[in-house]
This record gives sequence, C-alpha cells and structure tokens, in this order.
Amino acid sequence: MSYLLAHGNKPQRLWSVINEIGAESLAESRWELRENKRQILKTIHQLRRQRTLWRYRRNWIASLLVDGELVPLDQLKGLHVART
Repeated sequence: MSYLLAHGNKPQRLWSVINEIGAESLAESRWELRENKRQILKTIHQLRRQRTLWRYRRNWIASLLVDGELVPLDQLKGLHVART
C-alpha cells in the first residue's frame, strides 16, 4: 500500500510493483528474492480480499484508499487506463 501511495496512488502494473518492491528487499540470493516476491503476491491477494486493493484487466492494481478513506468501487469502474 505504501508503494502505491508513494507513487501518487495511480494505477500500476501488478508485476512492476512486485518487482520493484522485491528489489528493495535486498535479497542475498535468488531463492530469497523469489520467496520475497511470493510473499508480496500473497499480501496483494489478501488486500484484494479485504477490498483495499482493486485489480483489473489482469495486469493493473490500484488502491481504494485515498487520504485514509475507502473509495467506493463504483466510482472507479469508469476508470480507463492507457496501455503502454
């Protein structure tokens, strides 16, 4: 969540987020980096189940928290993300 908030709370590509957070973990080995990425992905799934994160178009995630308040999902449904 802090990663998304630090990047202006804009929609981000899922694996870009996972890879950047994994790189910041300063893993000592490849195995440790993979394990860290699994934990990050598991955390993202937990946040989705708690309805704190929203995943759409398979590759994008966005935070539903803005200034500490939960944004209703129906307000985000009209959100269009330009493909890069």
